[in-house]
Amino acid sequence: MDEDDIIEMMRQFKLGLQQQEADRMRAMGRVWLGVEQRLQADIEALVLNLARRRENGEVLSQASLFRMERYQQLLVQIQSEMDAYATYATRQATGAQREFGEQAIEHTAQNIARSGVVETAFNRLPREAVELMAGSMADGSPLSQLLINAAVRADVVDKMTAHLIDGTVRGINPRKTARLMRDDLAGGLNQALTVVRTEQMRVYREMTDQSYQASGVVQGKYRLTARDERTCMGCLVRDGEFIPLGTEMDEHPNGRCTTTAFIPGKTRPRTFLARDWFAQQDEATQRKMMGNGRYEAWADGKFELSELAQTVRGGRFGSSLQVRPLRDLV
Repeated sequence: MDEDDIIEMMRQFKLGLQQQEADRMRAMGRVWLGVEQRLQADIEALVLNLARRRENGEVLSQASLFRMERYQQLLVQIQSEMDAYATYATRQATGAQREFGEQAIEHTAQNIARSGVVETAFNRLPREAVELMAGSMADGSPLSQLLINAAVRADVVDKMTAHLIDGTVRGINPRKTARLMRDDLAGGLNQALTVVRTEQMRVYREMTDQSYQASGVVQGKYRLTARDERTCMGCLVRDGEFIPLGTEMDEHPNGRCTTTAFIPGKTRPRTFLARDWFAQQDEATQRKMMGNGRYEAWADGKFELSELAQTVRGGRFGSSLQVRPLRDLV
């Protein structure tokens, strides 16, 4: 099969994954909305209570707020709701890892077969291998622990309390204060969604790599980057890079990159890359993707596109592929 057909097939696989991801994110959002609705009445009641006490001349401090029974009850309810959501999110994340891992095995087999290798000539990774990864993080720690300790509750209470105190002291409209506190809650949702997106794609990439290794015919892999306005410029300039088997591909939270197989005598380096697609876009699109500062410096010839990508080691999700800051480029 022609190289372009293989790449298109892999892109269609990725579109399918993105649709599954979108469906899961919407479902998680709907469940989170229920969390917010259950907490809304208590948040508004607490804000109005403090507003009335302030109007009556009572001097309120952080210490007096912490002593309030209504405040303590709200904290208990928030913790209960967060714990319940973390349990739900863990099930969703583990299920997503399992589904994406199984699809990686199937997609890899089709990639190899479409490259002209007879199916009987290569080995398939057993699906049981997926179970060894489901429910874990990149560093091997339990995914549930991350969602409970970091993603779902991440300093939500501190932010909500700060808005509550600030709104009370400054006499801000209680409805506005309550809305800001609900917005703080949404930060927990955003982090939970980031964890699920990142970890399901990590498992997909890892199972793809293991499948390539098990095949006995694949000798490496090429990065396959999306070509759209949402594409990270760091990923865009790395599109098509060769990565040895067993080597983790640099990515970032919410990353969408995948890989395609290199089979000696069957596949070859790609000829049309994401950077070529970028060069064909109009100035408005290029500015939107790069940012005005980087675009103008690049247009003035102060750096090459290839310099945009940098890998930052460490962090919750492992090494992260990032766009180099403008100050480092010029």
